[in-house]
Amino acid sequence: MNSFHQTQNLSFLLTEILAEFESAVIINQEGQTLGLRYEVLPDLGTFAPLVEMASRYFPLNEGDLVLTNDPYSGGTTLSVLNFITAFKVGDQKFFLAVRGRLKPKLSSAKSLEDEGLRIPPTPIATGREMNHALLEIIRSHPMAPEGFFEKVTQLSQSIWTQVDLVKSWAAKNPTLLSRQNQKNLLNETQRRIHKTIDELPNGDHRLDLTFETGEVIRLHTEIKDKEVHFDFAGTTHSSRIFLTDQSTYGTCLGAFLCFLGQDFLINESAFSMIQVTTPKDCLLNAKYPSPIFEGLAEITSLLGSAVIQSLAEITKSRSMGLNGSVSTILTLSFSGGQFFFDPVAGGTGATDDSNGLDAFYFWVLSRRQPSIEEIERLYPITVLQSGIRPDSGGKGKHNGGHGMIREILVKEAGSLRWLLGHRNIQNKGLKGAQAGKPSELSVIKASGEELVISDPHGEIAVQAGDRILAASAGGGGLGKSP
Repeated sequence: MNSFHQTQNLSFLLTEILAEFESAVIINQEGQTLGLRYEVLPDLGTFAPLVEMASRYFPLNEGDLVLTNDPYSGGTTLSVLNFITAFKVGDQKFFLAVRGRLKPKLSSAKSLEDEGLRIPPTPIATGREMNHALLEIIRSHPMAPEGFFEKVTQLSQSIWTQVDLVKSWAAKNPTLLSRQNQKNLLNETQRRIHKTIDELPNGDHRLDLTFETGEVIRLHTEIKDKEVHFDFAGTTHSSRIFLTDQSTYGTCLGAFLCFLGQDFLINESAFSMIQVTTPKDCLLNAKYPSPIFEGLAEITSLLGSAVIQSLAEITKSRSMGLNGSVSTILTLSFSGGQFFFDPVAGGTGATDDSNGLDAFYFWVLSRRQPSIEEIERLYPITVLQSGIRPDSGGKGKHNGGHGMIREILVKEAGSLRWLLGHRNIQNKGLKGAQAGKPSELSVIKASGEELVISDPHGEIAVQAGDRILAASAGGGGLGKSP
């Protein structure tokens, strides 16, 4: 079999193995990413540091499994469990890292510990034997992520199954995972990338995102000699929103791949496309113990849209208005540990040739939304309305996508927490178009009194008979109306 077909077979194998998971990566013993599947943009920048961190502290023999949810050890947020294992094919060692997402517990956290239980890189299996005593200790912690044990059980079994599948395929085709075939795969991806980047003109663009609360994200994008650099010099510190530099890198890379129209399996060659510079201690280069969840929810979709805008200004090609994607996030907690997490999707920005999408999670690849019937069966709430928010997208030649309206009747006393991620920065239109409407939130008490909520995050008690009315943001329009 010639090298081209072997390279195609390896790409197919990696795609099939990773397809079992919402977010996963396979890395060789040289630390090169062979294949990566992501759900949210920060995944792209955090997997390699995650594997490097785990393998630095633990030998990771075949059948071992390390668990962490620590954003400062290569994770993303405390509600995301990261699993790292190793396996051997011939004389080579490979690493498989997988992510499993649980419902986050929103809070106005002042430190990482306030967000929940932080699990440092911890061995939870040796030779495929799970350490059930240790897992039970983690599960019994009062701040442990909801559904922790069930997610560990499910994903560990899926991980072993996929590892066995890789080894089975490699046994039938010994050259499939050879070092030369890995090299051929990376070279082929690099060739395709260079061909695309060669078509981009030199130039630069500066863009500021300014929040009403004072924070500024300052982006200088430069394409020079077929190299792309995203420089965030001048971005300010924040006391409330934080993103790690690894997540910032992944967000920039994911947005750049979207701009290029990426149609290849993401591997090591993709990471050579861009450079990202973030000043120390700015809100895009947070240090422990800064809390991460609010920044991940609020910044990543804005940052992704900003990257595309800057690239469009330089290349004079496809533009996109700012998104209101996942801009309104609610959690309802009830007695007995019931916990309802509700991300209310916003509208996406318009592009040069189309309107934005209504109520769409633009930068999130997974669409795991339960039905209204399932929500009402599981929680003491009734969904009174759930639909498109009229006239919320920015008007222009192409209109921004509309946000969503969600009205919930509370049937038992509980606690409401919220995150209005984009209320502090409007989803601006481009080239003469209007901005999308910002998110809105109110609670109509059983007595008829209406409480309009303006704080970007917080918590209040709710009683049976109260109604929660959430309206997510609309996307920015693009171009002047005819």
